[in-house]
Amino acid sequence: MYNSTNRWVNYITYAVSGAITNVVMAAVTAVAIILVPLIGLWLVYSYLPLHVFYIVLAVLLADILLGIVLRALLNRR
Repeated sequence: MYNSTNRWVNYITYAVSGAITNVVMAAVTAVAIILVPLIGLWLVYSYLPLHVFYIVLAVLLADILLGIVLRALLNRR
């Protein structure tokens, strides 16, 4: 293993590893935010009665809208 005492080498190494970490974190977050609710809704739609699907969809949309409103209100303060 190469061990360098140069500051610029350490800076570049940390910058590259930080950038890779941010990209991986963003990809995992995007998958979790998009795919998990979609797969859950598809399973509810596939296996439960249609009125239950509409109830779950309404609760999910209300939760999302409430989160957006609360975030807008709390960020003003």
